[in-house]
Amino acid sequence: MKSVLSWSSVVVICMLLLGCSDSDDVKEVKRNYFKIGETEYEIEAGILEKFVKEDYYDGYNIDLTFISNGLEIVTDEKKGSELIGRGKAIYFEMYSEQENMLTPGKYNKVKDVRFSEYTISTAISLVYDSAKDGIEQEDSIGTGVVSVSYDKGKYVIIIDCENVDGKKVTGYFEGELDLFDWSKVIDD
Repeated sequence: MKSVLSWSSVVVICMLLLGCSDSDDVKEVKRNYFKIGETEYEIEAGILEKFVKEDYYDGYNIDLTFISNGLEIVTDEKKGSELIGRGKAIYFEMYSEQENMLTPGKYNKVKDVRFSEYTISTAISLVYDSAKDGIEQEDSIGTGVVSVSYDKGKYVIIIDCENVDGKKVTGYFEGELDLFDWSKVIDD
């Protein structure tokens, strides 16, 4: 009887130890994606592009682009940035309060163009093919919000928009984004 109690104690202790795994404390990792209608695209890369400050708008013009599989973002200090390959992309022309980053907050896409902080003046989804000289198909995004948070060098960006045909345009991104500064492009 004593050996049965000893073995049952060992079994109970093992079950308790196995039931408490390190995975209980693991935070769920969200995927980076954008979705247009019912079609979802995994975000392969993204970039922020800063443009020269102009007098006719408030804040700083910083564009956000995410690309899907098949595309690559190439930057060159003499030529600027370009897309290479064929794939889907989503683009937002945004106006930030800060010069070298997207200031955390909610950026609103409205139908009339307002060049003020926390707005989006242009937003499109597109099929791009560099072998065919660029944009193969373009769909305008009419309304919505892009929410931006930033902590320790990483962005969390949530897209909740609608294109002009009434299709939902949503997305999620968490990670670092390089900033390409167009004001430093050297003209030959």
